[in-house]
Amino acid sequence: MGHYNFEGCSTLQQIAKADAQTRQWHRSKTHHNLIEVLVDKEVERQWLQLSPRLTQYINPIEVAVIALNHLPPMYVSSEQEQYHQQLKAKAELSELIVTIVRQAFAAVMRDPVKFSNPLFHAEETESQAIQEALQAFLYYHW
Repeated sequence: MGHYNFEGCSTLQQIAKADAQTRQWHRSKTHHNLIEVLVDKEVERQWLQLSPRLTQYINPIEVAVIALNHLPPMYVSSEQEQYHQQLKAKAELSELIVTIVRQAFAAVMRDPVKFSNPLFHAEETESQAIQEALQAFLYYHW
């Protein structure tokens, strides 16, 4: 993240400036974990093979998370790197991904009606906290 320069700024301006810089950094983030893409595709492929009755009780996001926790990450930051790493991952990890996703489905099927609260993106949570701080600041200082 960039360096914050708050010289001559009020507390309110500092908060607003930090929030804007954080949002800009999140928007400009240009890297991702290629394994997430490959796992999502495999979860979808195996999901389509399940009976509709069973799919209503299984959260595919939980399946993907379990699988991802058992696979090495493979981050990429350019189209060229993504192409080469995708070839490498398909050659070296495709069988492992299929097996790990199958095991993740089995783990979720053992407890199919598990309800969970989804995570919010850090940016949303951070922005919400900043908005609440600004509202509190304005409430107590006006």
